[in-house]
Amino acid sequence: MICLSHKSPDKGVLSRGRTGRIKADIQFNCRQALSGRGGYYDNELSAKYVVLAVLKKVNIAVPYLDNMRRWIDSRMLPLQSGSLSSLSQGAKKMIADSEDFREYLMQFAQEADFNISDIKIQKMAALFGHTVEGETGSESYVLPENCQSTGTKRMVELESLIYTQLKRQASLCIDEIEASMHPNLMEYILAKFINTPDNQSQLLVSTHYDPILKDIDDLFGKDSVWFTEKGKDGNTTLFSLVDFKGLNKLSSIHRAYMNGQFGALPNVL
Repeated sequence: MICLSHKSPDKGVLSRGRTGRIKADIQFNCRQALSGRGGYYDNELSAKYVVLAVLKKVNIAVPYLDNMRRWIDSRMLPLQSGSLSSLSQGAKKMIADSEDFREYLMQFAQEADFNISDIKIQKMAALFGHTVEGETGSESYVLPENCQSTGTKRMVELESLIYTQLKRQASLCIDEIEASMHPNLMEYILAKFINTPDNQSQLLVSTHYDPILKDIDDLFGKDSVWFTEKGKDGNTTLFSLVDFKGLNKLSSIHRAYMNGQFGALPNVL
């Protein structure tokens, strides 16, 4: 599932099937006014009032909510952000403890044209073994984590999460999947996930890389693409590509997007 996140101009040629905006009345301690920014809503409706958070603090059994919380704990992996300065302790522990994961990672690195031949963890420090072809034949050397590019570290981090996700048949959210990564490698990661046999897990990614729209119908379907646009009031609207009619008449969905036919573009002066 691809989510393209941009601001949008107020123009469009195609018609939307539904508005994508739903109004709802919020009632929480009705004697208090929801006074907007800086008022009761901002100051008091904090995480401590979330239903699941309250449930953890009281000795009450609510089977439906308990089952939902257990499902979330076991089937929802933490959000992976676009920024990364070093490998997480979780990824290092997987490399140190799981021979299966190391084999999975080395196979991926070779398929993705990395010259990494081995990764070892010593006292929770990652050491990357590299093998290159020189004038005298193959040469091997070891470099510490701080000598690796951000893209290499992000690849290892993402694959550790995707490996865990596939094992658990879980859901994973990745923010700005294209960050510090060549577009071909990003598309390879998505294709490898999509083509995994018996895959019941779900991958939700956000990206600013609009050329990925060229992969529609080859890598993923139209119903996998969602847009976000921010209004003048600061609210963000989420809507699906398939909300628009006439998609099959377009010669290029990517070109239509860049021409503003779906909105969700930045207002650049």
